[in-house]
Amino acid sequence: MSRAAKLTFGITSALTIGTITYVHFDQRWAQEALRQGPINDMERVKQHREDKQRRFDAMNDDEKAEFLRKEKVRKELLAEHDMQLKLKEQYEKVQPLSKS
Repeated sequence: MSRAAKLTFGITSALTIGTITYVHFDQRWAQEALRQGPINDMERVKQHREDKQRRFDAMNDDEKAEFLRKEKVRKELLAEHDMQLKLKEQYEKVQPLSKS
């Protein structure tokens, strides 16, 4: 083999090995990030609840009453939204919607 052929072969081999190694480790890093996602989400939700409780504990009585009223309204709206989704499902069973 000529010197140029050996050099070309060596460079392409090194680039191929480098690419395969990078992809392998990139997949591992992505997989690890996916595993950590739910754990981080649980920690974030827990922290959010603790912060919300701390803010609630720091409120005076009027602020607490207003906060509880807003929470009640929010829960009522969510319940109504769920009811509307169930009604939509029932109506779609009777008369399916066209995709246009």
